[in-house]
Amino acid sequence: MDADFSLCIPSDLFASLLLLPASWALEPDFSSLGVLGWTDAEYFPWFLALALIAGLLGHTGLNTCLRYISPLVISTSVTLEPLLGSLIGWAFFDSGVPGQWTWVGGPILVVGVLLVIYGGIDSDNTNNQTRPATGEE
Repeated sequence: MDADFSLCIPSDLFASLLLLPASWALEPDFSSLGVLGWTDAEYFPWFLALALIAGLLGHTGLNTCLRYISPLVISTSVTLEPLLGSLIGWAFFDSGVPGQWTWVGGPILVVGVLLVIYGGIDSDNTNNQTRPATGEE
């Protein structure tokens, strides 16, 4: 089994066990839907899409990207999820136009991520841990 998937199984199981009591306490429809409410024909296609796209491709893809891209760039880029999610909801679903703070904060987030990416390129050249420990320059 790939290491990415072996990490996802226990973390997702742990998260679901924590979220179940929270859902029971906070969701008003929990009593009518129950623990297996996601199996209802109305919700199952959306559940499946979330599991396969966001879960499998999204989280496992981020773990795989850590092999090739700096963890700082990956963790900073994740802050774009609310912006991208609201734009996807606006474009493909009937969620309405994103609010003014999305339009104000979105460009700030994008600029911040770009600064981290370009700053990461410069910091790659400053790693002196690979130089010999002879004290000579």
